[in-house]
Amino acid sequence: MTPPEIRINQTWPFEDGSVVELTCLAQINSHAATLNWNCTDIETSKQNIANCTHYSTKIIYTAAVEDNGRVCKCIATMGTVSISTSIKLHIRIKEIFSLDIYNQFLCNNSKEVQLSCTITSNALSFGFDSWTHTYNGVFIRHLKGTNVGNTSVVLINTCQFYDCGQYECRAWKRDESGLKWIEKAGELKVSGPPFIVETQAIFTPDLSFAAKFVSLPTAYYLEWYISEEVLNNSSKYNRTFTRDTFTVYMHGVPVTVAGYKATLTIDSKEEMETDEQVSLVLINELGKASYSFKLWKAPFEENEPNVYNEIVAESDGRMSNHHHQYFDIEISHEDTESNSYDESSNNC
Repeated sequence: MTPPEIRINQTWPFEDGSVVELTCLAQINSHAATLNWNCTDIETSKQNIANCTHYSTKIIYTAAVEDNGRVCKCIATMGTVSISTSIKLHIRIKEIFSLDIYNQFLCNNSKEVQLSCTITSNALSFGFDSWTHTYNGVFIRHLKGTNVGNTSVVLINTCQFYDCGQYECRAWKRDESGLKWIEKAGELKVSGPPFIVETQAIFTPDLSFAAKFVSLPTAYYLEWYISEEVLNNSSKYNRTFTRDTFTVYMHGVPVTVAGYKATLTIDSKEEMETDEQVSLVLINELGKASYSFKLWKAPFEENEPNVYNEIVAESDGRMSNHHHQYFDIEISHEDTESNSYDESSNNC
């Protein structure tokens, strides 16, 4: 009779809470032999006999850290003769290393917001690295958090559109297996009055004005004005409102954002008078924004060129000054009116 062989289905050490199998095998040339485990209160399966001489018995066991160091013995017995093989259980504490961060942070424009991240770990040594701010995968900046215990906090005193995006918290731990890192990100969404990103005046072939903007929540009021008079429906004017993408600089980094474009086209320049003002007014639930183009009659002297005449000269040198009214344009931006408002469905 040869000593039993013990096989395990996992590598050492077992992890606390894992399910492991301990199998004992023995070759005994007797029908009267037995194969048993001595492993205190750990329940074993009945022995199996294959080909009359091969015996096996198995333990299916949920590892517990309090069993670390326990000796389990497999004993083969034939008559009065016994022979055994022992195994000493090596069970390590289950690794705990995780980060808890909100999937979404919300702030109102110009208000304060705190981003927090908490680490859970049973390692003796752990800590945080800098936060990383990105927008749609584009790196924007690193931010150093204030670390208190197992929590790291980034404070943004005045929340702006340029702060929206993804914020990744990164933490580390060190144990006997070495240094390990973990990352988890949350998204900051900034709600506020409409934010006009870019404006444009086009002079030929028709006079048109355009504004690109973001609005979170969506603007429910969009109107063009001429000299404080709302623009009524007319075949003389063409107004469009479309979704658009454009480049915005977030903390000096160019990123592509999704927003809207409002355009006003005036088919006949003769409809415009001098000293008029064309304005766009946008309103959403959080406030108002407006943008104004101020027009005045331009000089026609050759030594005093204006923007309109320069553009016309490049596109069509045959246009006559005698048949058109020409304008210079001055752009003014009205300060945004904002109110404190919190709406969890708003997107950045």
